[in-house]
Amino acid sequence: MTALFFFIVAFAMFGSFSPASAYIDPATTSYLLELIVGIVVVGGAAFGYYWRKIKNKVSKNDETNSGVSVEEQLSGIDDDDED
Repeated sequence: MTALFFFIVAFAMFGSFSPASAYIDPATTSYLLELIVGIVVVGGAAFGYYWRKIKNKVSKNDETNSGVSVEEQLSGIDDDDED
C-alpha cells in the first residue's frame, strides 16, 4: 500500500514537467569550458606526478645514481670530448 502511495506521489512530482524554454548565456558556456579544461589540466598534472613517484619506486635506476648531482653527471660528458 505504501509503495503505491510513493509511486503516485513520485509520478505527480516528476511526471508532470513541461518543457523549459531556457537560455544559456555565452559567459556560462565559457565558464563551463574553462572548468572542464582546468579539470583536465589538473588531472594530467596529478597523474604525471604520481606516475613518476610510482615509476621511481619500482625502478632500480634510482639506487645507482643516488648522491650524484645533475651537474656531476653532465660534467662527465664534457670531459670525454677533450683531447
